Amino acid sequence: KKTIIFLCNSVEVIEGRPFHIDIAVSQVKKDAMDLCLKVACELGVKNIYVMNTERSQKYELNMQRVEKLLTSSIEQSNNPFMPTVKKVNLEKIINLDYHKKICFSSVAQPVESLRYECSKSHLLIVGPEGGFSLSEDSLLKANDIDYIHLATPILRTQNAIPC
Repeated sequence: KKTIIFLCNSVEVIEGRPFHIDIAVSQVKKDAMDLCLKVACELGVKNIYVMNTERSQKYELNMQRVEKLLTSSIEQSNNPFMPTVKKVNLEKIINLDYHKKICFSSVAQPVESLRYECSKSHLLIVGPEGGFSLSEDSLLKANDIDYIHLATPILRTQNAIPC
């Protein structure tokens, strides 16, 4: 009753991710934040940046709880890669090196074209509920951030990530 025996039929070595998409998400309410972390993990995101913005929620992120959530998501989705989670501010996001940084917006923005290239790194930026402040929005626009808008109603943060 206290032992288990199993036979391993095969071992699969997975070298790397077929794509490189990271997410920067403003810290939202705890239950919504849990969903954001789970969804990002299940989608195979490599890095999750939890941003402190003017309209984000102000509480200490419990990293032990985050690790448990991500472990559970990995098991559920069969994702072989554990994402890293880092707390950052918006200025740090702007200075990160990515092929493209794309801000998800609930407001239509003029965009010439966006093309996803699997071999390049991309960062999706999702703001807080209520959107970025005017100063944060100006900062993003001044730093070569592309905006994307889907013809949907305003989405909650945890729904914007998989969209």
